[in-house]
Amino acid sequence: MRAHRRIVTAIVAAAIVASGLLLTAPAAPAWAAGNFALRFTGDTAVDANMVATTSSPVLTNSFTVSADLRWDGTSGYRAAVSMPNADNAGSSSSGMALGLADGIPFFALKDSALVGRVVVATTPLAIGQWFTVTATYDGQVTKIFVDGVLVVTQDFGSFADLAPTNGTILIGREFSQSTDPDLNARGFHGDIDNPTISLGLYPAALAALASYTFSEGSGLSTADGTPSSYTGTLSSTTTPEWVQGSDPIALTYTSAPSGATPITTLVRPYTPITYGGATTFARSGYTLTGWTNASTLVTVSPGDAGVKALTPETFEAVWAANALAATGANESALRGSLAVAVAVLGLGGALVIAARRRSRSS
Repeated sequence: MRAHRRIVTAIVAAAIVASGLLLTAPAAPAWAAGNFALRFTGDTAVDANMVATTSSPVLTNSFTVSADLRWDGTSGYRAAVSMPNADNAGSSSSGMALGLADGIPFFALKDSALVGRVVVATTPLAIGQWFTVTATYDGQVTKIFVDGVLVVTQDFGSFADLAPTNGTILIGREFSQSTDPDLNARGFHGDIDNPTISLGLYPAALAALASYTFSEGSGLSTADGTPSSYTGTLSSTTTPEWVQGSDPIALTYTSAPSGATPITTLVRPYTPITYGGATTFARSGYTLTGWTNASTLVTVSPGDAGVKALTPETFEAVWAANALAATGANESALRGSLAVAVAVLGLGGALVIAARRRSRSS
């Protein structure tokens, strides 16, 4: 009898493994090819913790500056993309700068009369999440957008071009040569991806003048994606640091065995997941009760908030049989189990049948 139990246990275990009910968590997939960003720590030393070019486009008005920013929570005035008007040890002067002030998006520039024009939004970005911050200047009006949504407009009341810049694009800080501790404390704290300077006013069509996707993932230089080839040079081998970029990653929801087509949504890395999102699947006789993330073996209810997305994931639907379907399913499972038992334990079944026949004859 014990031997029979061991055989049954082995058969059941094999069936469970074959059905996929016991899953081994796969290794986390690598970042998508080219999905890199640069992490800045706000180093205050001269020529530190930045990307710099040796030339830059000429800007006057009707231009757009944008970048994907992931703030680490450090307070202060933190420039992400800039083009100084003057930058040296004795005299540094702003040209234009896009960044965060205590986490709040700002755009600052010095006009052709050398008067500062500064626009600051009202709401700080969430710490540790990616946002696209975009600023436009038409010579009189500045606008700031966050993830495509207009958050502030400032009309300065008079037209003035941008003051000439000194021919350098800086990523990660506002000045590179200044010895003023206050000015060199303006370095960005967090991650930057896809900084771009364009002609035209977002959301209209733009013509990129300098653009960096940081697809290299290593090394001391990063290519400008435009024909202008304003190559950026990193300040050292350790700062800024190459990290995962802001490019969207795929979250796929499958509904097997309902037969419905899987649904894939794209989210940015470090974005909190709402499991299932707006996806709906239907299966006759069953109710969708949650999602299983095979990589972590976690089952959650639809609409639950989860961990932040870091890599592509697949979530499989979890189904609960409705009352009537459950009865039929249980009966079917019972018949199937008896059939397996008879097929596998043929010897034992034959003995039982023989015993019953002897009992009847007696």
